Amino acid sequence: MRPSRIVDFSDSFTAADTFPANVVSHSKYAYQLDDYVKQLQSRQGSLFCDTSQCALHVLETQDSGTAPEMKTGCIRTPADLDQHLGSASMACRPDPVCRFAFVTAPHAREKLNVDRTTLMRVLSWHQVMPEFLDFLFSFGRTDHSKDFHFTGFRSEAKLLEADATVYLPELGRSGRELRMCYTIKSVENVVTQGSQRNWPWSIRTTSLYHSFDIATSRSFWLIIKANTLLRGRVKALCDGRRLYRTDLVGEDSRTKQAFDSTLRSHQLLCALAGENWRWYINSIEEKVQDLTRDILTETVDLYKQAPRHAQTWNSIPGTELTTVPSNGPETSRFTFENLQEIHFVEEKTNEALLIIEANMSLLPQT
Repeated sequence: MRPSRIVDFSDSFTAADTFPANVVSHSKYAYQLDDYVKQLQSRQGSLFCDTSQCALHVLETQDSGTAPEMKTGCIRTPADLDQHLGSASMACRPDPVCRFAFVTAPHAREKLNVDRTTLMRVLSWHQVMPEFLDFLFSFGRTDHSKDFHFTGFRSEAKLLEADATVYLPELGRSGRELRMCYTIKSVENVVTQGSQRNWPWSIRTTSLYHSFDIATSRSFWLIIKANTLLRGRVKALCDGRRLYRTDLVGEDSRTKQAFDSTLRSHQLLCALAGENWRWYINSIEEKVQDLTRDILTETVDLYKQAPRHAQTWNSIPGTELTTVPSNGPETSRFTFENLQEIHFVEEKTNEALLIIEANMSLLPQT
């Protein structure tokens, strides 16, 4: 029988403030972990909120013998988290069948609604792969969009007992698990303060981490998104009992149900990447047509040379130079502001192409 790593796990959780350097098992070099810690320290002021403003929402499904029951809660302080996990006295109890943790923000360019201590303890408790921090750093307070073109997919597969380096039977963890993290981009119709040129669309980022224990069928999700859209959808999926299929039978029916629910959850989350693009493209077309419709129908005479003013000179001594208005147009209907608007629409079109291509390269890997 393999020995439990509960002592190493306890030491790791005690040193949660040093995440990810405290992770028991990882594939990173020491200097890479140190760099992550330095990045967290330098970004702490813009990335995390104060402890008094923390609101980490959790949704869990517990095995009740028939169908899993859903429970929800909100973590406000590190002490609340310790009580929720049972980590205060390390009186460990098995993880729920499925746990979702949702990190939100007031809006896409504001601090996350979680303090650093609470989030690092969550990441340490679930031994989240250090690579997830690459996606976390895309969030936080900023004046302008950042990491607009950054996306990616990271994964680990520890399917054999020889690979199960963190065996924790006290928590219901076999150490044999699939782990992944990725970020997807989506377009949402929002009205943001100070939005550019009455443009109602915004490119939004969603980052998530997921682990699935193939032996105990337990899973953990950490989802970071500025608004509460996905939290509502996941809750509706779990509350409607559509997350678990009842037609899967047999000795390994529980594992089948759990894995099937994992795929359903991924499908729900990834569907966000394909939403609203039809209406986004329609908005671009309407904007271009409004700006160019009159200009494209303008009649242009390339051979007519009619200056706006013609100058004449009288031959009588003492006369002055005078101007005679011509019949040419006094003003142009295409202004510099129109040119700026066209350039703005071109930027939004290029952004859309980049986001669609990034999502198309990412989604087949999930």
